[in-house]
Amino acid sequence: MTSPPSPHHSDRAVDVHRLREELRQLERKIRPARIATLVVVAVCLVSTAYLAVRHPFPSAPALITAVIGWRFGNRRRSTVVDDDPVKQIRKQTAIVVRYTLVWSVVGGAVSYACLALLGVGIPAPEVDILWRLIGGLAVGALAGVGATVFVQLLVIVARAVRKPRAA
Repeated sequence: MTSPPSPHHSDRAVDVHRLREELRQLERKIRPARIATLVVVAVCLVSTAYLAVRHPFPSAPALITAVIGWRFGNRRRSTVVDDDPVKQIRKQTAIVVRYTLVWSVVGGAVSYACLALLGVGIPAPEVDILWRLIGGLAVGALAGVGATVFVQLLVIVARAVRKPRAA
């Protein structure tokens, strides 16, 4: 013989239904802000991609090393544990961004400085070698910063476009 459902069970069902409805209303309210954010991110992605295509010598090595740094940062983020979930996510994100930034700036600066020493892909190859080296380091480091932004924006877009997983 089965017992009738407890009164607590029906109360929980009503609470769950009410909470789901509130969640739907909140999602409807934040949808315009989310769309605006995605538009801004898309404009930034397109502009950095344009610069990468327009100036491939400093940006290609920086982008490659940014992806390498992002992969190392993702491996390292799993080691961060904190009792507060918000702090844990912030620390994990900071690790990934830090690794991406360091790898891309160093990789971009060193690789473009080497190319500048050889006179490849620079606007004025007749300039003194010291100035080519300094310019290569500076432009490569700047390309590394741009590559970091590009990789992080790609991650944001990929997470926004991806369908949420069922809980």
